[in-house]
Amino acid sequence: MYTQCPHCQAVFRVTTADLTLSDGQVRCGECLAVFNGMDSLSVLPPESAEETSTAPALKKSLTPAAAAAEPEAIPSEPAPPATEQVEPATEQPASPSAPAVSKPAMPLALRDELETAAEGPGGRAIAGTLALGLLCALLIALLGAQVLYHERERLAVYPELSPAIGRMCAYLGCTTTERREPQAFQVTQRNIYSHPNAENALMVQASFVNGAGFTQPLPQVELSFRDLQGSLVAVRRFSPQEYLPQGRAPEPVAPRDVVDLNLEIEDPGARAVAYEFRFL
Repeated sequence: MYTQCPHCQAVFRVTTADLTLSDGQVRCGECLAVFNGMDSLSVLPPESAEETSTAPALKKSLTPAAAAAEPEAIPSEPAPPATEQVEPATEQPASPSAPAVSKPAMPLALRDELETAAEGPGGRAIAGTLALGLLCALLIALLGAQVLYHERERLAVYPELSPAIGRMCAYLGCTTTERREPQAFQVTQRNIYSHPNAENALMVQASFVNGAGFTQPLPQVELSFRDLQGSLVAVRRFSPQEYLPQGRAPEPVAPRDVVDLNLEIEDPGARAVAYEFRFL
Protein backbone atom coordinates (compact mmCIF):
# COMPACT_ATOMS: atom_id res chain seq x y z
CA MET A 1 0.00 0.00 0.00
CA TYR A 2 0.95 3.68 -0.28
CA THR A 3 0.77 6.71 1.94
CA GLN A 4 1.52 10.36 1.20
CA CYS A 5 3.05 13.03 3.42
CA PRO A 6 0.62 15.95 3.63
CA HIS A 7 3.45 18.44 4.12
CA CYS A 8 5.82 17.69 1.20
CA GLN A 9 3.59 15.33 -0.87
CA ALA A 10 6.25 12.56 -0.84
CA VAL A 11 4.85 9.05 -1.45
CA PHE A 12 6.06 5.98 0.48
CA ARG A 13 5.37 2.27 0.33
CA VAL A 14 4.08 0.92 3.64
CA THR A 15 2.70 -2.25 5.16
CA THR A 16 -0.03 -2.83 7.67
CA ALA A 17 2.61 -3.87 10.21
CA ASP A 18 4.40 -0.51 9.82
CA LEU A 19 1.26 1.47 10.52
CA THR A 20 0.06 -0.58 13.48
CA LEU A 21 3.33 -0.20 15.42
CA SER A 22 2.55 3.39 16.47
CA ASP A 23 -1.12 3.71 15.66
CA GLY A 24 -0.31 4.94 12.16
CA GLN A 25 2.12 7.70 13.25
CA VAL A 26 5.14 7.84 10.93
CA ARG A 27 7.94 10.34 10.18
CA CYS A 28 8.43 11.58 6.62
CA GLY A 29 11.84 10.71 5.19
CA GLU A 30 11.90 13.95 3.15
CA CYS A 31 10.77 16.75 5.47
CA LEU A 32 10.94 14.78 8.76
CA ALA A 33 7.38 15.80 9.62
CA VAL A 34 5.27 13.38 11.66
CA PHE A 35 1.89 12.47 10.22
CA ASN A 36 -0.77 9.77 10.37
CA GLY A 37 -0.06 7.41 7.51
CA MET A 38 -3.60 5.98 7.61
CA ASP A 39 -5.15 9.30 6.58
CA SER A 40 -3.79 9.03 3.03
CA LEU A 41 -3.51 5.24 2.80
CA SER A 42 -4.35 3.80 -0.63
CA VAL A 43 -3.74 0.67 -2.69
CA LEU A 44 -2.57 2.73 -5.67
CA PRO A 45 -0.18 5.68 -5.53
CA PRO A 46 -1.86 9.09 -5.77
CA GLU A 47 -1.73 10.48 -9.33
CA SER A 48 -0.91 13.98 -8.12
CA ALA A 49 2.08 12.91 -5.99
CA GLU A 50 5.53 14.39 -6.78
CA GLU A 51 8.16 12.03 -7.97
CA THR A 52 11.03 11.49 -5.48
CA SER A 53 14.13 9.37 -5.88
CA THR A 54 15.44 8.98 -2.34
CA ALA A 55 14.19 9.43 1.19
CA PRO A 56 15.83 9.48 4.61
CA ALA A 57 15.18 6.64 7.00
CA LEU A 58 12.09 6.81 9.19
CA LYS A 59 13.06 6.63 12.82
CA LYS A 60 11.44 4.77 15.61
CA SER A 61 10.91 6.52 18.90
CA LEU A 62 13.94 6.40 21.23
CA THR A 63 15.84 4.06 18.83
CA PRO A 64 18.15 4.58 15.84
CA ALA A 65 16.64 4.15 12.38
CA ALA A 66 16.62 0.56 11.15
CA ALA A 67 14.94 0.87 7.72
CA ALA A 68 14.16 3.57 5.17
CA ALA A 69 10.88 4.36 3.45
CA GLU A 70 11.85 5.18 -0.10
CA PRO A 71 9.70 7.67 -2.05
CA GLU A 72 8.09 5.91 -4.96
CA ALA A 73 8.12 7.36 -8.46
CA ILE A 74 4.47 7.43 -9.66
CA PRO A 75 4.14 5.02 -12.61
CA SER A 76 1.87 5.64 -15.57
CA GLU A 77 0.16 2.33 -14.94
CA PRO A 78 -0.95 0.85 -11.65
CA ALA A 79 1.77 -1.32 -10.08
CA PRO A 80 1.29 -4.13 -7.61
CA PRO A 81 1.83 -3.07 -4.03
CA ALA A 82 5.37 -3.61 -2.78
CA THR A 83 6.26 -4.22 0.79
CA GLU A 84 8.88 -1.76 1.99
CA GLN A 85 9.07 -1.18 5.67
CA VAL A 86 8.30 2.27 7.02
CA GLU A 87 9.14 2.61 10.67
CA PRO A 88 6.64 4.40 12.85
CA ALA A 89 8.11 7.65 14.11
CA THR A 90 7.81 9.51 17.33
CA GLU A 91 9.85 12.38 18.70
CA GLN A 92 13.29 11.04 19.56
CA PRO A 93 15.82 12.69 21.87
CA ALA A 94 19.50 12.76 21.00
CA SER A 95 21.08 9.36 21.26
CA PRO A 96 23.36 9.00 24.27
CA SER A 97 27.03 8.51 23.54
CA ALA A 98 28.34 4.97 23.70
CA PRO A 99 29.98 4.12 27.03
CA ALA A 100 33.79 3.77 27.09
CA VAL A 101 34.95 0.24 26.51
CA SER A 102 37.20 -0.92 29.34
CA LYS A 103 39.85 -3.60 28.96
CA PRO A 104 38.37 -6.93 30.04
CA ALA A 105 39.93 -8.48 33.07
CA MET A 106 41.64 -11.86 32.79
CA PRO A 107 39.22 -14.65 33.67
CA LEU A 108 40.03 -16.40 36.92
CA ALA A 109 40.13 -19.80 35.20
CA LEU A 110 42.73 -18.58 32.68
CA ARG A 111 44.81 -16.93 35.39
CA ASP A 112 44.81 -20.11 37.48
CA GLU A 113 45.82 -22.11 34.42
CA LEU A 114 48.79 -19.80 33.71
CA GLU A 115 49.95 -19.96 37.33
CA THR A 116 49.69 -23.73 37.27
CA ALA A 117 51.72 -23.88 34.04
CA ALA A 118 54.43 -21.69 35.57
CA GLU A 119 54.68 -24.05 38.52
CA GLY A 120 54.48 -27.12 36.33
CA PRO A 121 57.12 -28.81 34.14
CA GLY A 122 58.00 -25.55 32.32
CA GLY A 123 58.60 -23.68 35.58
CA ARG A 124 60.70 -26.53 36.91
CA ALA A 125 62.76 -26.49 33.71
CA ILE A 126 63.53 -22.78 34.11
CA ALA A 127 64.47 -23.26 37.76
CA GLY A 128 66.73 -26.17 36.80
CA THR A 129 68.47 -24.07 34.13
CA LEU A 130 69.14 -21.26 36.61
CA ALA A 131 70.50 -23.70 39.18
CA LEU A 132 72.79 -25.28 36.57
CA GLY A 133 74.05 -21.84 35.52
CA LEU A 134 74.87 -20.91 39.11
CA LEU A 135 76.68 -24.20 39.60
CA CYS A 136 78.78 -23.64 36.46
CA ALA A 137 79.70 -20.13 37.62
CA LEU A 138 80.75 -21.50 41.01
CA LEU A 139 82.92 -24.20 39.40
CA ILE A 140 84.59 -21.64 37.12
CA ALA A 141 85.37 -19.40 40.10
CA LEU A 142 86.79 -22.38 42.00
CA LEU A 143 88.97 -23.34 39.02
CA GLY A 144 90.25 -19.75 38.76
CA ALA A 145 91.13 -19.73 42.47
CA GLN A 146 93.07 -22.99 42.08
CA VAL A 147 95.06 -21.60 39.14
CA LEU A 148 95.77 -18.43 41.10
CA TYR A 149 97.02 -20.44 44.07
CA HIS A 150 99.27 -22.90 42.23
CA GLU A 151 100.67 -20.27 39.82
CA ARG A 152 101.01 -17.52 42.42
CA GLU A 153 104.79 -17.36 42.08
CA ARG A 154 104.62 -16.62 38.38
CA LEU A 155 101.49 -14.43 38.50
CA ALA A 156 102.61 -12.27 41.43
CA VAL A 157 104.84 -10.21 39.13
CA TYR A 158 101.79 -8.71 37.37
CA PRO A 159 100.57 -5.53 39.12
CA GLU A 160 96.94 -6.36 38.34
CA LEU A 161 97.10 -9.72 40.13
CA SER A 162 99.60 -9.02 42.88
CA PRO A 163 97.06 -7.47 45.34
CA ALA A 164 94.65 -10.38 44.90
CA ILE A 165 97.43 -12.91 45.43
CA GLY A 166 98.56 -11.04 48.54
CA ARG A 167 95.06 -11.12 50.04
CA MET A 168 94.69 -14.80 49.16
CA CYS A 169 97.97 -15.74 50.83
CA ALA A 170 97.13 -13.65 53.89
CA TYR A 171 93.89 -15.65 54.24
CA LEU A 172 95.34 -19.09 53.40
CA GLY A 173 98.70 -18.60 55.07
CA CYS A 174 100.68 -19.22 51.87
CA THR A 175 103.85 -17.41 50.83
CA THR A 176 105.15 -16.11 47.52
CA THR A 177 108.69 -15.73 46.32
CA GLU A 178 109.45 -12.47 44.64
CA ARG A 179 110.42 -12.76 41.01
CA ARG A 180 114.06 -11.97 40.47
CA GLU A 181 116.08 -11.26 37.36
CA PRO A 182 119.40 -9.80 38.62
CA GLN A 183 120.90 -9.85 35.12
CA ALA A 184 118.42 -7.09 34.19
CA PHE A 185 120.25 -4.56 36.40
CA GLN A 186 122.57 -2.32 34.41
CA VAL A 187 125.37 -0.03 35.61
CA THR A 188 124.87 3.57 34.49
CA GLN A 189 127.75 5.27 36.34
CA ARG A 190 130.86 3.97 38.17
CA ASN A 191 134.00 5.40 39.73
CA ILE A 192 136.78 3.90 41.89
CA TYR A 193 139.43 6.09 43.46
CA SER A 194 141.82 6.18 46.44
CA HIS A 195 140.20 6.79 49.82
CA PRO A 196 140.89 10.37 50.93
CA ASN A 197 141.14 9.57 54.64
CA ALA A 198 142.57 6.05 54.80
CA GLU A 199 145.73 4.40 53.45
CA ASN A 200 145.54 1.31 51.25
CA ALA A 201 141.79 1.83 50.77
CA LEU A 202 139.54 2.62 47.85
CA MET A 203 136.22 4.46 47.45
CA VAL A 204 133.72 2.77 45.13
CA GLN A 205 130.74 4.73 43.82
CA ALA A 206 128.25 3.46 41.20
CA SER A 207 124.65 3.72 40.05
CA PHE A 208 122.58 0.96 38.45
CA VAL A 209 119.01 0.75 37.09
CA ASN A 210 116.39 -2.00 37.07
CA GLY A 211 115.99 -2.86 33.39
CA ALA A 212 113.31 -5.51 33.99
CA GLY A 213 109.66 -4.85 33.31
CA PHE A 214 108.63 -5.71 36.87
CA THR A 215 109.54 -4.82 40.44
CA GLN A 216 112.21 -7.01 41.96
CA PRO A 217 114.32 -7.09 45.12
CA LEU A 218 117.78 -5.51 45.31
CA PRO A 219 120.52 -7.82 44.07
CA GLN A 220 123.83 -8.81 45.54
CA VAL A 221 126.70 -6.93 43.89
CA GLU A 222 129.93 -8.75 43.06
CA LEU A 223 133.04 -6.59 42.52
CA SER A 224 136.10 -8.24 41.01
CA PHE A 225 139.61 -7.00 40.07
CA ARG A 226 141.93 -8.44 37.41
CA ASP A 227 145.51 -7.89 36.22
CA LEU A 228 146.77 -7.15 32.74
CA GLN A 229 146.57 -10.80 31.73
CA GLY A 230 142.90 -11.01 32.86
CA SER A 231 143.69 -13.16 35.85
CA LEU A 232 141.54 -12.69 38.92
CA VAL A 233 143.29 -10.67 41.66
CA ALA A 234 140.47 -10.07 44.17
CA VAL A 235 136.67 -10.57 44.37
CA ARG A 236 133.94 -9.93 46.93
CA ARG A 237 130.13 -9.89 47.09
CA PHE A 238 128.19 -7.17 48.87
CA SER A 239 124.62 -7.32 50.20
CA PRO A 240 122.17 -4.39 49.83
CA GLN A 241 122.71 -3.46 53.47
CA GLU A 242 126.43 -3.02 52.73
CA TYR A 243 126.34 -0.94 49.55
CA LEU A 244 123.25 1.23 50.10
CA PRO A 245 123.75 4.74 51.48
CA GLN A 246 123.53 4.83 55.25
CA GLY A 247 119.94 4.96 56.50
CA ARG A 248 118.30 3.61 53.36
CA ALA A 249 116.22 0.42 53.71
CA PRO A 250 116.62 -2.35 51.10
CA GLU A 251 113.25 -1.95 49.36
CA PRO A 252 112.23 -3.64 46.07
CA VAL A 253 113.18 -1.74 42.94
CA ALA A 254 110.51 -0.75 40.43
CA PRO A 255 111.21 -0.84 36.67
CA ARG A 256 113.63 1.93 35.55
CA ASP A 257 114.38 2.98 39.14
CA VAL A 258 118.00 3.95 39.87
CA VAL A 259 119.96 2.69 42.87
CA ASP A 260 123.16 4.33 44.23
CA LEU A 261 126.05 2.19 45.51
CA ASN A 262 128.74 3.39 47.95
CA LEU A 263 131.58 1.16 49.23
CA GLU A 264 134.87 1.54 51.11
CA ILE A 265 137.21 -1.40 50.37
CA GLU A 266 140.83 -2.43 50.86
CA ASP A 267 143.11 -1.66 47.92
CA PRO A 268 143.87 -4.99 46.10
CA GLY A 269 147.32 -3.72 45.05
CA ALA A 270 149.13 -2.49 41.99
CA ARG A 271 148.30 -5.61 39.96
CA ALA A 272 144.61 -4.79 39.95
CA VAL A 273 144.25 -2.65 36.89
CA ALA A 274 140.70 -3.62 35.78
CA TYR A 275 137.44 -4.14 37.69
CA GLU A 276 133.96 -5.49 36.96
CA PHE A 277 130.47 -5.33 38.54
CA ARG A 278 128.16 -8.33 38.46
CA PHE A 279 124.64 -8.66 39.91
CA LEU A 280 123.54 -11.85 41.59
